[in-house]
Amino acid sequence: MEKIISIHYACSDLNGGSLSCVTAISLYEIETQKSVSFSIAEAKERLGMDVSEAILERDVLERFFDFAHTYENSLWIHWHMSSSLYGFEALVERYGVLSGVYFDITFRSINLPDRLYTRYQKRCMIYPKMVSFLDKNEFDTTLILYGEEEAKAYQKGDFDAIKISSLLKAKAFGEIFSVTLLDHKWRTPCSLNYSRLIWIALCVIGSIVAILYFKIGN
Repeated sequence: MEKIISIHYACSDLNGGSLSCVTAISLYEIETQKSVSFSIAEAKERLGMDVSEAILERDVLERFFDFAHTYENSLWIHWHMSSSLYGFEALVERYGVLSGVYFDITFRSINLPDRLYTRYQKRCMIYPKMVSFLDKNEFDTTLILYGEEEAKAYQKGDFDAIKISSLLKAKAFGEIFSVTLLDHKWRTPCSLNYSRLIWIALCVIGSIVAILYFKIGN
């Protein structure tokens, strides 16, 4: 049976690309519900506080690719990791910049927001955004960092916060993918509007029926 693994990674700035430092890579195995993390926070504990950031980052990427090679036939679930600036290709390129080694590895993957949009577009034409989708489905986002918040945490050297945020996102993606396929319980960005429209329509129909009944009765 193939493994299905959701993934998220954090980097030092919003632009991504080969010059952006990879600060944490988090994985969530959907079948076992087990989280796996490769982060600068962990690398510091293992290699020491005085080690350069480049060595710490290279360790993060090396451990991730060791894992990825072991599970090369897996299906990877991600949120917009499809470009050369932010994605699997960017991780390969970044490790190459740091080590001179460019891995030849293929990731069979699904972009989760595309899957969600395909599933729900008939009744919701809004393309899912990460922040609104997690909030709509009542995930605890207290410790999740988005965009500029991740970049600011990097500037402060708060690698523990980045690691925790990345782990929570990877787990959320895995849970969303799993439940979306099984029982379709997730709320879309316009679920509440959709429900309200139904309620309004029923009220209107009820009013029309009542008026017709009153007229016929008289």
